[in-house]
Amino acid sequence: MQTVLDKLGLGDDNAGVFDGEWRGGGAKIDKISPIDGRKLASVRTVSDDEYNNAIARAQEAFSKWRVTPAPVRGETVRDAGDGKNSR
Repeated sequence: MQTVLDKLGLGDDNAGVFDGEWRGGGAKIDKISPIDGRKLASVRTVSDDEYNNAIARAQEAFSKWRVTPAPVRGETVRDAGDGKNSR
């Protein structure tokens, strides 16, 4: 399981929200394996301000994304799936 977490760029302690940067300075929530009860990793909660900022940034990004031509959106999604850098 650790190999999968490593490939995803996750460690033992992970921030809980992304708004252009990973944020989360609150309490930790341990994620436990249902298979053997071992702790897999921790996720840090976010403040109301961090959460609201992430929502605002997502809405801003969506405003740009929805006017992006469909062929460009499709290519961007395909590139992301192929592991290529986005535009």
